[in-house]
Amino acid sequence: YQRYRARPKKLTRGCNLTVVKLLLQLMTAPSNGARLGWLIDRLHRIVYIYRPGQDPQMLSNPAQVSGDPELPGFKLPLTKIW
Repeated sequence: YQRYRARPKKLTRGCNLTVVKLLLQLMTAPSNGARLGWLIDRLHRIVYIYRPGQDPQMLSNPAQVSGDPELPGFKLPLTKIW
């Protein structure tokens, strides 16, 4: 978190184009072996979930996100992030 705090323009997006660019980067993650990716948009309280072979999922203002089945039992609470 601290690493990105120094670059607020990356987190404070005024348009959807940046979200699309970030999602495209996230979709290339399987080539690196990633099986799960989360893009957390604090400004709009949206979480994009990417799993290889599936369309990205969008959750609006979730209280938590689950890592199942890739990370069994892992849940990330988002109340402190919002």
